Amino acid sequence: MDGALRTLRKQKGMTLEDVKNALSKQGKSSTIPHLSFLERGLVWPSRDVVDSIVELFDYEITEVNVLYPFGAPSEKKRDEFPR
Repeated sequence: MDGALRTLRKQKGMTLEDVKNALSKQGKSSTIPHLSFLERGLVWPSRDVVDSIVELFDYEITEVNVLYPFGAPSEKKRDEFPR
């Protein structure tokens, strides 16, 4: 199952190399492994990188989608907590 960022990147026909190069043109340094980890929600990116990715994809993705590629964690209901 692909997250929101990977899905959008593939829809745009972009590779991780393309994203890395585009971020580099914006003055943001990243690596292909780091971007792959980011797409899988395994690393927490800096605010600069998040903003640059959102801008790169013309705001078709939100900061939340970048930070939580598989959806924001849901809050537990009050009655689910042990008493």
